[in-house]
This record gives sequence, C-alpha cells and structure tokens, in this order.
Amino acid sequence: MEASKKYEETAQQMPAFSDFFFDYSLYMKAWSEIEKAKDAHDLRQNALAMKHYLKTAEILEQSKGWQFLSSNFMAWAYLERAEFQSRKEKSEKALESFEKANRLFRESKNSLQIFVGHLENREECHVITKLIEVSDLRGAYCFGRIAIEEARVFEKRGNSIAGAEKYGFAAETFQRIFRGGSEQIQKELQPIIYLCRAWQKMRIAETRTSPGLYKEASELFNIACEYALDQSMSILALAHSNFCKALEAGTDFEISRDIRKYAEAKRFLEIAASNYLKIGFNKAAEYANGTQRLFDAYVYIENAKIELESRAIRSNEYLVI
Repeated sequence: MEASKKYEETAQQMPAFSDFFFDYSLYMKAWSEIEKAKDAHDLRQNALAMKHYLKTAEILEQSKGWQFLSSNFMAWAYLERAEFQSRKEKSEKALESFEKANRLFRESKNSLQIFVGHLENREECHVITKLIEVSDLRGAYCFGRIAIEEARVFEKRGNSIAGAEKYGFAAETFQRIFRGGSEQIQKELQPIIYLCRAWQKMRIAETRTSPGLYKEASELFNIACEYALDQSMSILALAHSNFCKALEAGTDFEISRDIRKYAEAKRFLEIAASNYLKIGFNKAAEYANGTQRLFDAYVYIENAKIELESRAIRSNEYLVI
C-alpha cells in the first residue's frame, strides 16, 4: 500500500504523467489485495480470500494498462467461493462455482497470451507468463474438483457406481497435475489424491458390501491424514477413516451377527461423528449417527429373533410335558 500511495503522490506532482502513475497506483493496490487473499487462503479462510480477489478484480478493472488481468483474479475469486461452498457441503453450488472458475481461467489465459507479447518490461512479462502457467494448472484443478462435486451429487442420489467413477477420474486428474507441478502444488495435491482414491474405494465397497474394501479405504484415508497440510483436513481424513472402520465392522456384523463387531462399529462411528462435528461437517456427523442407529436396529431385530425362538422352544417343551 505504501508503494501505491507514492505513485498517487507522484501523479499529483506530475499532472502530465498522472494517468501513468495512477495506473501503477492501482496496480500496487491490486497486489496488496492479492497478498491478503493468499494469506486468507493459507488459513483456509476461503470466504475472506474470495473478497480480496474480488477487490483485486475490481481495482484492475479500473486501470487502463492492467484491465486484462481482471478476469484472472475473478477466476480466483470463484475458485475460493467454490472451496467455501464445498466445505459447507453445498455440492450443487460448489459445482457451479468450480465450472465458472474453470471457464474464467480459460478465458483469462487467452487474454494473457495476447497481452504478454505487447509488454516491454521484462519483470512484468515474467509475472504475466507465470500467471498463464498458474491459470493452466488451476483450470485443471477446477476440472478435478468438478469431478469430486459430481461424485458427491451422485452419492446423494444413491448412485455409488457413478460416484466411484468420478472419484477415480478426479484422482487421475490431480495425479497429472502433480507430476508437472511445483513442490508446493505437489504438497497441496498429495492428500487430495489419497482422499479421492479412498472415496472411490469406499463407494465400490458399498456396491459389493465388502469389509475388505472398507479396510483399504480406511488405510488410504490414514495416508491422506499423514499428508494433510492443516488440522482441518487431517481431522476430516481421520473421521473418514474411522467411518470406514465402522462400516467394515458393521458389514462383518451383518454377515456374522457377532455382537463384538457391533460394539466395534458403534465405537468407530462415535469417533467419526465427533471428528466431523469438530470441523463443522454436520451432515456427515448426522449420517454417522444415522448409520449407528441402523446397526442398533439390526441388534434389536436379532435380539427379537432370539427371544421368539426361545419362546417357541419353551412352548414346545411345555407341550411335550
């Protein structure tokens, strides 16, 4: 902001060059907002990051020399908005925002490629070239996130097979970005790749009623937890892992009716629900609690069967006597 003020002061002192210096003042204001957005993003304050990127786009729109950058930072704003909506479990809205961000990144890339050839300042040219590269990567990232949100929509509709396919597609998309990305991008993507593989395995386990696949999903979630960059993602992965352990034990219980498996499933569901609530995933917590009630119902049914069989045996013994 200090640099922006200096340019404004210079513009007032040199009226003949005021447009030039005011433009650079706006440019500096915009980069101040960008830094604030980055800080908010690192703290996973997506709504705040979105506001700073929107402000950036608004400032650049007012400038003459940097107007072409506006759509790029509008794309970043929509990306942060999509992340925020996804964290709030609003998959349909997040899907729309990721699609909008993806479209804006593509449009922005085209604009940047046109303008970079007209820039004479070497440093500015380097900045724009970097933005083009990042726009490509973030556009691809949006493509993968779209697949995740589509998978979640399929889950809500009870279509586990389609959901598994989308999670697999998302994992492959992120894997391609990972191979060509910087060290920072690889750190960001590694836990997401494991999460997608785990979700895919989880959905397949549902279709096959397989305790073994639930176990594999739980192990993948544990790996995602190890690579998580912040506490929120770590807790989420841990919650998913415990939920899969519960489903593994619960599926075994459905098959064997071993009451020890029921107790195991209930314990893991309680841990999962508690972890979901810690990070504000209330719907997931409700689902874990609902699954617990389902297993409770199985136990009541089993106990009722045993009681009926016991009564029948006692009745037969009475008749024989």
